[in-house]
Amino acid sequence: LESTWPWQNADGTSVVPSLSTALRYDAGDAETGLGVEVGAGWTYANPGLGLTLSADVRGLLSRQAGDGELGLREWGGTGSIRYDRGGDGLGLTASLSPSWGVSGSAKDQLWSEIAPPFVAADDSGNTASNDAMRLEGEIGYGFAAFSGRAVVTPYGGLSLSDSSRDWRIGGRLSFSPGLDISIEGNRKEQPNEAPDHSIRLDLNTAW
Repeated sequence: LESTWPWQNADGTSVVPSLSTALRYDAGDAETGLGVEVGAGWTYANPGLGLTLSADVRGLLSRQAGDGELGLREWGGTGSIRYDRGGDGLGLTASLSPSWGVSGSAKDQLWSEIAPPFVAADDSGNTASNDAMRLEGEIGYGFAAFSGRAVVTPYGGLSLSDSSRDWRIGGRLSFSPGLDISIEGNRKEQPNEAPDHSIRLDLNTAW
């Protein structure tokens, strides 16, 4: 079950709060018990400033058959700040996204054969990854190309976590509509290990 309540002001700014919940009860032959995920979100957009702010939190509770208690197994939260003044990819774009815990929703996996609600927890009732913190950031600048039919965006980004640091630099070429080409170089640093380097080329098209 998901619900949103969009509010829009006369100046174009909008606020969209949301709530969601998913439930699975399994009395079959494999993993059995009850799994419930609850989540809440909030998004603020100001097209005039090119600013978008959002925040989401979620928790996954479960009770295995026979243990008698519905306890917190996963929790997480994420936020983001994005600046894109033009809205068309031209000019300066920047984004920053911190996250804590297990921020990705598992509600779409509740129906799988082996469902996340039944993972074992530690003595505190939480999985070991619940304390993880990550930070994603990217900045780029878009230029018009091919007589305005495309946008070229050189960019740089950084991803930080408790276990690694990723640096990336690249460029995107976007034709409107339907064709995007990007190339990205990546350097991954981990404690007590030599840095890992990679190059990635993506081509996306739609028709």
